[in-house]
Amino acid sequence: HELLNHAIELTGEIDALILDIELGDGSSGLDTYIRLPYRGVDLLPAILVTGANPEAPDTYDVGIIDVVSKPYTFDRMVKAITKLEQHLNYSQYIQDGGVMVPVYDSTSIIQLPLSEVFYIQADKGNKRNFVKTRDSEYVSIITLKVYDPFLLPHNFYRLNRHTIINLKSVKDINKEHITFKGSDI
Repeated sequence: HELLNHAIELTGEIDALILDIELGDGSSGLDTYIRLPYRGVDLLPAILVTGANPEAPDTYDVGIIDVVSKPYTFDRMVKAITKLEQHLNYSQYIQDGGVMVPVYDSTSIIQLPLSEVFYIQADKGNKRNFVKTRDSEYVSIITLKVYDPFLLPHNFYRLNRHTIINLKSVKDINKEHITFKGSDI
């Protein structure tokens, strides 16, 4: 019941789970996991750790991304976590409509998930833009004129001459300030 209670408490804050099939009080981690939607919690992708060997296809149907048998090695757990991370990244990519935001700083190109970008702001004097996410700020020499037709159909809005914002990341707008979800900015 502790897993259920924590999952309910932290709804919206948890992206994935690593569960043991034996929870210690005689209950099954898999059974508890399957009951999450009945308690109002969306099923989260998960890694199942087990001494038994359940059929992986049966568990994958309910959201288990990988089954790790005990005893496991550090390398095996790293592979499972990597697989889970790839699943989360792919799910986010699909949720974002299959669109990534390119950032080019004249030496390298990176692709940022659409949903991670808060805004892109031009630095007028230096002919570069700052692409702001929750955790980082990237420099890009791609102009706002190039970003416009690419981003505006995906819930981005040209706020002014120098700024494009992601409307889906906006928490609040008042006369002088925009607050972004999950951020102090």
